[in-house]
Amino acid sequence: IYLGNGAYGVEAAAETYFGKPARSLNLAECALLAGLPQAPSRYSPYENPQRARERQLYVLNRMVEIGYITNEEASRAINTPLVYRGLYDPVEEASRYYLSAVRQYLVDRYGSDVALGSGLKVYTALNVDLQRAAAAAVEYGTRDYDKRHGYRGPLRRLKPEEVDAFAGAAFWRAGGKWVRGRVFSAVVGQVTPERCLVRVADRQGYLPLNDPWWGRLRSSIFFPGDVVQVRWMGEDQGFRLEQKPVVQAALVALDPATGMVQALVGGTDYDDSQFNRATQSR
Repeated sequence: IYLGNGAYGVEAAAETYFGKPARSLNLAECALLAGLPQAPSRYSPYENPQRARERQLYVLNRMVEIGYITNEEASRAINTPLVYRGLYDPVEEASRYYLSAVRQYLVDRYGSDVALGSGLKVYTALNVDLQRAAAAAVEYGTRDYDKRHGYRGPLRRLKPEEVDAFAGAAFWRAGGKWVRGRVFSAVVGQVTPERCLVRVADRQGYLPLNDPWWGRLRSSIFFPGDVVQVRWMGEDQGFRLEQKPVVQAALVALDPATGMVQALVGGTDYDDSQFNRATQSR
């Protein structure tokens, strides 16, 4: 079953969220994973840490009611801090559409029991450098096109008590490292007529309102608690406003002499849509 962030099954989810095998999970971690199947995106600890926490508490309370654990065990689990693994792997992130296409091919040809349960070793023509370049080209082109059509508003608006948890989780969701060019979800703080403060984890910076990519931005379109996308440009330049594109794109790079597919991108964001526009569009 799908447990979010590209993880199918409990073992994969344990590695994805906590960087350890399922047998090494503690009760607090198990309860969080057990709450994901109903709505993996809605309860993602990276995107919605407060909802994920509420869902974890629900699971622990139900375990007490049914008799699987005691009240004392539930209390210890509730007070156990959750330490998440940074999910961002540039190679894995860029290759997810390619790998999902291979996975679907195997399922169609051999059936899911053989393809997913028999320990097959699969060799592909994937060229890592070309794949990363292809994913970057699709992202750059769609973001550039999207910006020319204007700012559409925040991804969501947080309540004041949600800001701290979201700001920290958003940082780890994007890899937990300050890498120049990386896109983060940020929370808008203080807004004045001249500037707009944004925050990612414990780092803050002002958005330039004269960004030539956007034309003239006005601080009046931002409000405290807004969640917006920003790109980290380094210590010298700080944050720049970004926006998740609504336009989509696909790209295939193949060797015409052999037909080997060396790079394949099926959309702008695999987490938002697993529909592969390179192989499934008609």
